[in-house]
Amino acid sequence: TLLTLAGDSHERMRLALAKAMQADARFAARLEEPLAQLVSRLDAARALTVAQLVEGAAPTQDPNAYFAQMTGVIQAQFELNRLGTGLIDAELAARAGAVRNTLVAGVAGVLLTAGVCGALAAALARGTTRSLRHAQQAARAMAAGDLSVTVPAAVARDEVGELLGALARMRAQLAEIVSGVRGNAEAVATASAQ
Repeated sequence: TLLTLAGDSHERMRLALAKAMQADARFAARLEEPLAQLVSRLDAARALTVAQLVEGAAPTQDPNAYFAQMTGVIQAQFELNRLGTGLIDAELAARAGAVRNTLVAGVAGVLLTAGVCGALAAALARGTTRSLRHAQQAARAMAAGDLSVTVPAAVARDEVGELLGALARMRAQLAEIVSGVRGNAEAVATASAQ
């Protein structure tokens, strides 16, 4: 019957709200009193309906008063529903805000990490290319016959540092060879002149 369906619907609503109130104390604080008032009004409306329409031979209450009482109960149900959905909306908005803040913090962390890594990579690349540029300039000068060029000292113990060390040793050995050739050429020139 309609009365049974209304009672079942009321019980499902009451259980769902009780579950929500048990899960969150803030929901309980806001919904407990309105739910108790609604349950009281629903019980009174159900008793009135049974007395006036089910058990009674003919309704004794003024139809306008009966309609006003039933409409008031329905409005109270809608009001409780609005209150509950408002609480849920507020909770979802708060959780969405927290997720958004976490996401923004995560993205900021990733961007910061990427920036630091980029700066480190640029510094390493700049140091490597600077050392290679010095090595290239020294090699060109030696190829042009300038053995007075200064090969920068190796700062790092990597391939570029080894290359700079090898260039410095090559320059020193070439300078020795050229010095020896000059000495021999001067000795030959002096001997020829005598």
